[in-house]
Amino acid sequence: MDLAITPARIEEAQHFVELALMSGRGFLEVLFEDQSRKILEALYIEKGNLFSHECCMFAKFGNHIAGMVLAYPYEYSAKFRLRTGFLLIKEMGISSVLRLLSVDRAIGKHGKNEFYISNLAVYPDFRNKGLARGLLQYCFEAAKRALSTKVTLDVEEENEVAIKLYTKMGFQFERKSTIKLGKNIFHFVRMSKPI
Repeated sequence: MDLAITPARIEEAQHFVELALMSGRGFLEVLFEDQSRKILEALYIEKGNLFSHECCMFAKFGNHIAGMVLAYPYEYSAKFRLRTGFLLIKEMGISSVLRLLSVDRAIGKHGKNEFYISNLAVYPDFRNKGLARGLLQYCFEAAKRALSTKVTLDVEEENEVAIKLYTKMGFQFERKSTIKLGKNIFHFVRMSKPI
């Protein structure tokens, strides 16, 4: 079977939701509480936000969706970051503002000439077949096309498998950050790779 990386389509929203939740390892479920699936699907369908299908690519192994990456250049982020916040408040309610601000301060921000990988996941049945590497390689090429000079990402510190892969692919540690959401504490590592 051949690996193909294709632009996401709106009708593939359920795959995005499942894979995004896998990539968040519990973080997105805590952030969005009991609305995580509804919120992720709504944002994926909507154009012009940081969770939109416009920023998503699916890895297909044969005829099956096997994985995905959600990534974008700085210019896209700068243009739609605030709108994403407004859409999240619309979906979650005004009481979510402080939670969203604490996340925004800790992860996801990146600078000019940076290409940001927000989420990357592969379904368990398709792991160890090079799909994550293929998705990362796609991001490196997309970053070059966007004239970015660096690819950045935030990964949960306890996700040793992902950190090992990113390190093998040339990413280096930049910093650590901590997010407290209610009783939950999440530790993230910022990693980057020059392009």
